Amino acid sequence: MCGFVAVFRPGGRPVDPALLGQATDRIAHRGPDGRGTFFAPGVGLGHRRLSIIDLEGGHQPILGADPRVAVAFNGEVYNYKTVRATLPGPWRTHSDTEVFLRSYEVHGLAGLAPLVGMWGAAIWDGRSEALVVVRDRLGVKPVYYAALGDGAYAFASELRALLAFPEVATDLDPAALDQLLTYRYVPGPRTLLAGVKKLPPGHAARVDASGLTLTRYWHPRPEPRPYTDREAEDAFLAAFDEAVAARMVSDVPVGLFLSGGVDSAAILQATRRQGVHCFTIGFEGEQRDDEVAYAAATAARFGGVHHTTVIGPKDYADTFDTYVRQLEEPVLNDSAMATWFLSQLAREHVKVVLSGQGADEPLAGYDRFKGEALAPWFARARLGHLAPYVEGSRVPEKLKRGFRALGEPDAVQRALRIYAVLQEEVKATLLRPEVRRPEAVAEPLLQHHVDAAHLSPLGRMLYTDTRVWLVDDLLLVADKLSMAHGLELRVPFLDHRLIELLESMPDAQKLRLGRRGFVTKAVHRRAMARRLPQEILQRKKRGFNNPMDAWLRAQLRPMVEARVLDPASPLTAWMDPAGLRRLFDEHVHGGQDRRRALFLLLTLDAWLRLVADRAL
Repeated sequence: MCGFVAVFRPGGRPVDPALLGQATDRIAHRGPDGRGTFFAPGVGLGHRRLSIIDLEGGHQPILGADPRVAVAFNGEVYNYKTVRATLPGPWRTHSDTEVFLRSYEVHGLAGLAPLVGMWGAAIWDGRSEALVVVRDRLGVKPVYYAALGDGAYAFASELRALLAFPEVATDLDPAALDQLLTYRYVPGPRTLLAGVKKLPPGHAARVDASGLTLTRYWHPRPEPRPYTDREAEDAFLAAFDEAVAARMVSDVPVGLFLSGGVDSAAILQATRRQGVHCFTIGFEGEQRDDEVAYAAATAARFGGVHHTTVIGPKDYADTFDTYVRQLEEPVLNDSAMATWFLSQLAREHVKVVLSGQGADEPLAGYDRFKGEALAPWFARARLGHLAPYVEGSRVPEKLKRGFRALGEPDAVQRALRIYAVLQEEVKATLLRPEVRRPEAVAEPLLQHHVDAAHLSPLGRMLYTDTRVWLVDDLLLVADKLSMAHGLELRVPFLDHRLIELLESMPDAQKLRLGRRGFVTKAVHRRAMARRLPQEILQRKKRGFNNPMDAWLRAQLRPMVEARVLDPASPLTAWMDPAGLRRLFDEHVHGGQDRRRALFLLLTLDAWLRLVADRAL
């Protein structure tokens, strides 16, 4: 696990070593164990290394059997030993990176097909004088890129590295801002900076003298087929065990982010190891459920060594600017900072952790998936006339979004309603008219809905969430905040073989109606009933819950007032100050739940200040 920077300049124009070095050192936190560069006419590769496999021999960039080919690699190939046995030598190292490069060197992009893992990688293919940059199938590792003018391009594991190049402007993309206020993150390929893009998951970028082209190298078409419950459970367990075993491959100890729920408990049990270091976080003032106690009980049951930390509003306030800087992109995820503190704790004991992330999107683990299943019934019941009463009530904001969504006949518009931090009606009164781009809001969902048009409405939503929400929100947060501490995070549920299996299963294996209501992650829960106790299987999903609602009304209120409501806030260049005040007053005095909007605006304010100083 590492970080890379790659620069291509056509015509063999030289890459400035000092500038490449500055860009590479901006991501030193991703690779505190080593630094390397490679230069050829028209190209430069920079690399920072976090040594996990082949500790002594895996220094990068690595040359191919043909010295005209080189790679700077960020990620892991878990089955590298198996793949290595199918490839010709000679071999310079025992690393997975060299296997990745050799597989490409021999087979081109087709060489990625047998590889199991996560990656962002830059390959200089001097045989054709092209820079080839690839991102893993499900977007676990990030890749950013920017045009430098005159046919030149730069790519990097983090956005901050690209800002080392003076050609990369910091102008904001208004369409991305409009999307941010709906989704709570900016869906790829956009970022908030108009000149910086994200390489989509499962894609390769090739840049040569002819320019830049993108190729989608992983594009499975889900074809659900009948499974008996027993067949589905057996297939799930086999694929899950294989995914966990693959992610235990390491030359350093592997730990686990452990909650009180079924996903991380299933991973801990599947490691089949005693003494796994497990890490859990708790929040001050959140006493409804003791997640720390539940996780401790799970760790004890399966022989884990349990570590905990508890954070409160002061921790949020004291760390906020550092957190936003490391995140690089403003994301409304008010529990995301938990990953920062959890990674900090874990790095005191291990360099690699497993996470239960990625189980909910393909397996229908969220309440919004229940709503999508109910949408046809809701349409037949014609309950839309109740909307004004629901809007004016004090029911939770989450239920209001659900009611709005169920009133939409179109699947894309339903999704936008359920995701929306700020509904279009609110954005119309908040964003300045000249920066509104409502036509761009649905754009990130449309192609995925086309790709999955043959699936049910629920199937389309699961397919899309796995490729949009998961990638540009949860995985982005997990990568940036773990790597900020030099910690590698692995996600067994996002093994592409497991995803392809789950997407071949019908809806009823993911979400089904039981005697007590909907059962989420149905095949997962049934399969784990063979291994886990009922108290874990039936525990309500919580995630990194925190009392942000109360904190924004009390301990964090001065911070919001001093920043979001500051007349000099950079937000005012894009938003009406009266609209900002209205959202604050509605939350603090009006009984409305605006925690999501206020935390997003707080994050965006901090991010805009950093960008203005070019200090990301």
